[in-house]
Amino acid sequence: MADITNPQSPAEPPAPTLESSPKAIEMQAGDVQAFSVAPAGLLVEWSIEPPGSGGIDEHGIYRAPDKIDSLRSIVVLARTPGGAQYGTAAITHTGPTTGMSTTTFMLIMTTATTYITLPIPMCGSQSQLPCD
Repeated sequence: MADITNPQSPAEPPAPTLESSPKAIEMQAGDVQAFSVAPAGLLVEWSIEPPGSGGIDEHGIYRAPDKIDSLRSIVVLARTPGGAQYGTAAITHTGPTTGMSTTTFMLIMTTATTYITLPIPMCGSQSQLPCD
């Protein structure tokens, strides 16, 4: 039987030993982002918490879900085999989605460089393409 007068505190987890990049990022539905760790060349296993909030492959390429219903925080975990070293990153899903896909274009002018982001309807009433 446990002694409730002398509770044992769980051990503090060790501090991350790997530097992940990017450290924090905002993403929308369907976005893709590559994550990496330093030192480079280290074999790591990638995972996300909570499960089912997108997917990450063995190379650290994360894909946000095709539909995001609400604002949500995701933790990306890079861990060496056996878990001796690890690093974390944070993703914020900026939902909800509207159902209209957008693409970002970069406009470069010859006299000066100007970057603009234009939401371009890819389907629906403003396009010739039907939405599936």
